[in-house]
Order: sequence, then structure tokens, then C-alpha cells
Amino acid sequence: MKTHNLYNTFIGIECHIQLKTNSKLFSSTPNKFGCLPNTNIDIIDCGLPGTLPTLNKIVVNHAIALGLILKCDINKTSIFARKHYFYPDLPKGYQITQFDKPICENGFINIINNNKTSKINITRIHIEEDAGKNIHSHKTHTSYIDFNRAGVPLLEIVTKPDIKSANEAVLFIKTLQSIVRSLEISDGNMENGSIRTDANISVSINNQLGTKTEIKNLNSTKFLEQSINFEITRQINNLKNRKKNNQETRLWDPSLQISKIMRTKDNAHDYKYLPEPDLLPLIINNTTIKNIKKNIPELINEKIARFEQNFKLNNYNSTIIAQNKHISHYFEQTVKQHNNPKSIANWIINYIMPHIKNNKNININNHPIKSHMLAKIICLIDNNTINNHSAKKIFTYLLNKKNKTITELLNEFTTNDNTNELNKQIRFILKQYPKEVKKYQLGKTKLLGFFMGKIIQHINKNTNTKMIINILKEQLKNYQHSTNKLST
Repeated sequence: MKTHNLYNTFIGIECHIQLKTNSKLFSSTPNKFGCLPNTNIDIIDCGLPGTLPTLNKIVVNHAIALGLILKCDINKTSIFARKHYFYPDLPKGYQITQFDKPICENGFINIINNNKTSKINITRIHIEEDAGKNIHSHKTHTSYIDFNRAGVPLLEIVTKPDIKSANEAVLFIKTLQSIVRSLEISDGNMENGSIRTDANISVSINNQLGTKTEIKNLNSTKFLEQSINFEITRQINNLKNRKKNNQETRLWDPSLQISKIMRTKDNAHDYKYLPEPDLLPLIINNTTIKNIKKNIPELINEKIARFEQNFKLNNYNSTIIAQNKHISHYFEQTVKQHNNPKSIANWIINYIMPHIKNNKNININNHPIKSHMLAKIICLIDNNTINNHSAKKIFTYLLNKKNKTITELLNEFTTNDNTNELNKQIRFILKQYPKEVKKYQLGKTKLLGFFMGKIIQHINKNTNTKMIINILKEQLKNYQHSTNKLST
């Protein structure tokens, strides 16, 4: 892609996905976010002498599942290595990772940008452990280390420099985010550090790669986009001014919206990779791969497309419903019981989901409005048995109390309808619009909606809609033009 008319941009992504597992990569320590500092650690996480790592099988299964979705080659034999570097948050003085023999290689992700599909090639996916977290206090000029994250399982996904713009980089991350959430191997929350991204950017005046810089630890798509655009402009300006672009690692400063040099770029030999002596080669057989492939769930993007095609939902509603597998299951169960997917989706989005959001102890699985109950409420609306006002009143009651059925509530809300009084009110209203009544009788039946609107303004909102329509039609039929009266 041409940038600034003359320059070509090449972007590669290194993305760390923090996995959802009960325990860490090599220890039985709980893998939980948000705990008090240094409460989720043990002797293995801290690398005490004599401790031995034990590989978490679930992590291997997650890596294979992601590799299959990304059309990777799953290596039947992969090797763990020690990546040596000194940093305070790395308790062992090295990181257990995979280097020359990763678990997955040679895959791709397709991204869609303005209805155009672009293929982003994946070089590798490998398993590694996370480091701890440095916490710096600018007020007290002190630093602390929280080792809770040390040993948490990661998958690192490395792309080829196929990405041509900041927008494509963002689409790549969002697509990957959707995939890992569909597979339920990660929550994909960038704000919690579940996805952390490094961007490698180079600019050249020809079709060959230029000197790249790496921007580290981007924890939002906003910062990813801003930093890439800044770095492209910075490198182009250097070339215009005949300055050399150096290979280096940079950090993004969101407050100043500039990248700052962190260090000159390290090469692989700087890390002194060595085979991990305490872990045997990881051997994967065909049966394991087949079993994992068989249990891969429907991806969110596939589900969105299916909802749009099968249920005629718009993209917005399809996307909201499909994001959560339990919500989407609830939606489909409700549709099976009453075939009005658009109304069901609207009720779930506008009433069910906000109620769940505002009540921490409630989810869709224990929600008081079960799928058959929502189906019945919408069915009553569609049959003109109740109006929307009555439906919302029934819904609200059922949210808080469980001692009455929908049928009992329906009777309670409609038994107070006084048929004689309703007849009088409808007669009074029709007398105000004799010309419209005549037009209706001459065949302009769409005026029924006009009369309904006038009537609803003057009667009890809980009145049975079906009853109103029946009485209204009867009175319109018997209206006497010559005497300007309605028959009783």
C-alpha cells in the first residue's frame, strides 16, 4: 500500500493472549485477575532452586484450537526454551517459552476492510509464561513488583509484515479478539491485559522492507492505531530529511501522543535462548488434534452472519446477541417457542441484558424471565391480547416476584376492563370524527389505526387491545350516517 504517495508501509503484529485456565502454565497456583498483590504465587512461579515445572494440558489444547481456526500447521513435536534477560518482574531470570520449534506455524487471518478481504499471514503461535508486573508510584518515587501474573499462560501470535495501515492493524486485533472469545480460551479484554500488542513498523520508498521499529505493550486498539500512525509519519519524515531510521524498541506515551525510544532493538541471540532442561519435548498425536477440532464451537462472526441470514436481524442486534454464547442460546431457545426473532432480540437487548448488567448476582442462566416466559409475553403482544404497556408491566412484575404466572397476571390486568364503559368511550370518540368514520366504511380501512390512536389516549393503558379492536370494528360497522348516531 502506498503511503504519502511515495512510501510503502509494512506492519507486523506480535500479540500476547492471556489464557483462561484454572491454574498457571507450570504450577497449580490459581490463574485469577484482580487479586491482592503477591497472593497468587508459589515456589514454582518464583523459580526457587529445586522446583520443577509441570505443563498445563489445557494450555496445549487451547493453543491447538486457536491454531486450527487460524489454519496453522500443528507441529507434532515442539520444544520449550529458556529466554534469558534481566528484569525485576522476571523472578527466575529467564522466561520459559518456545523458540525454534513452536506448537503452531504458517497460518492466516482474513480481515474485512470496506468490503475488501485481506489475508494476514501468521508466522507462528507459541506457548510461553507471563512475567510479573512492575508498579511505579510517581508520588513516592518508589517501585513495587506484583508476581501474581508470573507464570500465567500466554499464547504469542506473530504475523508477517502483511498489514498496510493502522486501521488494518486494529481490524486484525478485533478479529483475533472475536476468535479467542468464541473459543472461550481468553476473555480478550485489552484493558485487563488479556491481550497485549507489540507493533513492528517499517517504511520504505520501494517494495522492500525498511528498518523496523517495535512499539511495545499497547493495551488498547486506540493506542495501537495512534502509535502506528505516529510512527509511520515519524519514519517518513526521517527519510524525507535524509535521516536514518534505527532499529529500536519504543514506548507509546498516550498523554503526549508520541513514541519514545526505550532501547536499541534486541536480536534473538541477545536473549541467549537455550533448550529448557526440565521439560520434555511436547508430543501431540493425531487423535488429540481430531478431538479438539471436533469440539470447536461456532465462531462469533459465523454466528452473526447466521443470525442475519436466518433470522433477518440487523448487524447491530446480531452482533450484540452473538457476543455471549449464553445470551445467543437463550435467544435461539425463545425463537423456537415463538417465531418473532426481531421482537425477541429487541426485548433481550433492551430489557433482559440491562437487568443482568445492573444485578451482579444475575446472569442469563439464572434469570427470572425464562425463555418460554419471554416467548409467551411476545406472543400475547403479537396476538393483540395485550399491548406493550401491559407487557412491560407483566415483565417488571415477573422480574421481582415469582408467585404468579403470566396467565394470572394477564387476568389481573385485564379483568378490570369495564366493557360498558369502553363502549361509551369509543362511541364518544367516533362521534367526533364522522367524516373519518364514513371514509372507513367506504373502504379506507387503514383509518382503524387512526381511531385506535385516539382511543388509547383516553382509556386505561392496561385495557385489552384485542377487546378494543373488536368493539371498535363493531361500532364502525353499525355507525348510522343519517342520524349521526351509533347503534347500541
